[in-house]
Amino acid sequence: MNENKNKINLLPSEVYNKIAAGEVVQRPESVIKELVENSIDAGAQNITIAVKDAGKKLLSVTDDGEGMNEADLKLSVVRHATSKIKSAADLEKIGSFGFRGEALSSIAAVSQVEIKSRTADEDVATRLYFTSETEFETEKVAAAKGTTVTVKNLFYNVPARKNFLKTNATELKRISNIVKYFALAYPEINFKYYVDDKLQMNFLKSNLSSRMKEIYGENFLEMLVEIYEQVDFIEVSGFISKPTFLTDSKFDQHLFVNRRYVKNKSINHAVFSAYQNILSKGEYPFFILFIDIDPEKTDVNIHPTKQEVKFYDEKEIYLLVNAVIKKSLGSYDTLPAMNSMFENKIKTGASNKSSDAPHRKKRESGIGENELDLLFGEIEKELSLEEKDNVITHPFAADKTQREVEHKYSERRAETESNDSNFVVNLHNKYILTQIKSGLMIIDAYPANVRIIYEKALSALSSNMPFSQQLLFVQTLRIGKEAFKILQEYDKYFASVGFEIRYFSNSTISITGVPSEVKLGSEVKTLLGILDETLKLNKNEKDKLSKEKFAEIYAQFAASGLDENLTSARMKSLVDQLFATSNPYSSPCDKPIIVKISLSELDKKFGRK
Repeated sequence: MNENKNKINLLPSEVYNKIAAGEVVQRPESVIKELVENSIDAGAQNITIAVKDAGKKLLSVTDDGEGMNEADLKLSVVRHATSKIKSAADLEKIGSFGFRGEALSSIAAVSQVEIKSRTADEDVATRLYFTSETEFETEKVAAAKGTTVTVKNLFYNVPARKNFLKTNATELKRISNIVKYFALAYPEINFKYYVDDKLQMNFLKSNLSSRMKEIYGENFLEMLVEIYEQVDFIEVSGFISKPTFLTDSKFDQHLFVNRRYVKNKSINHAVFSAYQNILSKGEYPFFILFIDIDPEKTDVNIHPTKQEVKFYDEKEIYLLVNAVIKKSLGSYDTLPAMNSMFENKIKTGASNKSSDAPHRKKRESGIGENELDLLFGEIEKELSLEEKDNVITHPFAADKTQREVEHKYSERRAETESNDSNFVVNLHNKYILTQIKSGLMIIDAYPANVRIIYEKALSALSSNMPFSQQLLFVQTLRIGKEAFKILQEYDKYFASVGFEIRYFSNSTISITGVPSEVKLGSEVKTLLGILDETLKLNKNEKDKLSKEKFAEIYAQFAASGLDENLTSARMKSLVDQLFATSNPYSSPCDKPIIVKISLSELDKKFGRK
């Protein structure tokens, strides 16, 4: 007789703990995020983060917060034990980072965890350490007020998860980013960040503007417009890029809700919509946006990592953010009369979209409503937040509808420009055609950019006053020994034009800042190109590299890709800059930049008399 067996089994605690941990602890960055959030919730004013082997061997977070006594420390590693909420009603008004009581138990399920903590009224601290995956012991030790959580051998007991981790450089970049997000959200807190015992970041207590200068560079704020508005239960503040400073990156948009770094597709759409008559193909606004709102008006309990937020009145928040951005752009005198048109809307809160929409000034290169909706999907669907994919897709992708939109825009733009007596035409993203009195002038965009950058570089090398754009994502890489030697030997040259480089052992470097001319995303390619070209020089040139030769090599690689998005405004600007140089007719390598075709030549070709 066969014994009946149940098909459904109750999983052992160590199994479901690992399953639950997979939702919260996805990589080393997740651990840092959870631990720093705990430190902030504890009222810390000083937070130190340390990682080794990109967090795979060790991660630790030390703070000077309120700490825990022995009883609380023992409860802190028990699943669903938390000091942040006490009842279901508290979920409706979450004001802290943590509230589920899952972080420490999840981390402990997939690593070796040790915690030291002491409150202000205790003489000694308590140390908690695990003797197995589910059992722990405590002892009294000496330690300062606050808490230190040390995590060793992440995913040692979940090898499948460990195999999915990326390279050390990628994991470190993720950790560095999350540290910077916390630093931006909490400029009043001191943050230190160590990688393999070397101090990488040291943010001292300051304000948001100063903190942004530390992260992005001293002159970065000059490219931004500061925004601020407060109505009823919501405050919107931060910085948005001036229309003259639009990036080609989809990932330079940062949103903080109640100082929590989150993603919300609807808010991104609201910002992009405000820029819609300014953006050209391939352009994106940079923004750091802070929304402080009554916790009862939001829901952060919709994703295991709490990186998504939902607003109870999504449409109202959307319209308000959109109005604030437009008002700020109007104050920059980019969209005339926009400031006054939206003043009433902001004071009274968001109102009907169609009745308050301004008469938009048409721009040749602007992105219209249809294209913007292709960027984010239909607005009604976005406001319902039914989709959870927060990756922004550009409207000019390769599908049929989008190609038709692009084609119509190209035709309209070309028609407008050809009716202008000072027309400028982009030919295959290579050449610029412009009318001159004697006929037609054709400019080769690439060598033109090389000439412009070459002369800027020469000026920077002489004045030693570099301008560097700080990378949000620090690029760490290992290069050849000869290249490493060249880089160190001519470090002053690289620094003068705007490269900020840190040197480590084993020919490893980190790029923390790049010249303003270098296209974002091509930092490594540009630097390696310069080094490779320098290594090809003969020994005499290499040993005595002149400023002129360095500027020439640098310009060749820095100009790469700048002709990929030649909008009308950019072409006109390039022409202006070119004719401000000492020799607009040839590049530093003596390649021709300008070809002129006279009217008589054209008449001859077409058989005119």
